[in-house]
Amino acid sequence: MVVLYKSKYGSCEKYARWIAEDTGADIFDISSFDTERLCNYNVVVFGGSLYAVGIIGLSVIDSRTTRKACWHRTQCR
Repeated sequence: MVVLYKSKYGSCEKYARWIAEDTGADIFDISSFDTERLCNYNVVVFGGSLYAVGIIGLSVIDSRTTRKACWHRTQCR
């Protein structure tokens, strides 16, 4: 399991760290994560702030992912 996040003010990072600590998952800021490594994980959790244009950071995964995945999108406040 891996927890990826993109946090503008720190809230998503805080929630991502809680999830990673509770589950024992690896954790990375999406800016420093090589998306080619996604195939190493069975479960991917992504957290990003919701703006008018969408969830920040999610396009990095959407545009570079080569295998099909089910994404559950959750807004951090």
